[in-house]
Amino acid sequence: MTQREIRDSVSWTVEESPPGARTGRLLRTVFGTIDAVASFGASAGASTGPTWTLPADPDAYVDIGLVQVQGDAPWLLEGRVRRHRLQATQRAVLVADTAGRRAPELVPVDALRIVRARPRSGRHQTRHAEAPWTLTLTGAGDVDVHGAWLALAWIGHVAGWPEPTRS
Repeated sequence: MTQREIRDSVSWTVEESPPGARTGRLLRTVFGTIDAVASFGASAGASTGPTWTLPADPDAYVDIGLVQVQGDAPWLLEGRVRRHRLQATQRAVLVADTAGRRAPELVPVDALRIVRARPRSGRHQTRHAEAPWTLTLTGAGDVDVHGAWLALAWIGHVAGWPEPTRS
């Protein structure tokens, strides 16, 4: 499934990317390819962002890119883990440490609700796929979730949360 198909399948609004965002995505792809060639064929995928492919297995991870979570919640991994990331399948949202030292665990999405949604950059209010946003969640702890709007929309869609109003 392409980004367009994923955009069309989520229950949240995902706007068309502005011309500047499309140009930036193209430049990241070009520079990623140049870097890969300069590195003797190393993978350029890491520098171009998520592939937005939906695997045939509904329990396999969807590549939504990096979605970080910070806060005080009992469901965050304990111990020496300082940074967490959210991952998602077509049926569940999971939390993992960014170092990959622990197996991902289910996020109690039924116990969470969105109390605030804001763009990471104060001047851009668009909800295009790549726009960086933060969701503030409360319920089973209070956390901020940072990621691209489409990634947050996918997580919200899987969790069954209503689309947040602009705040």
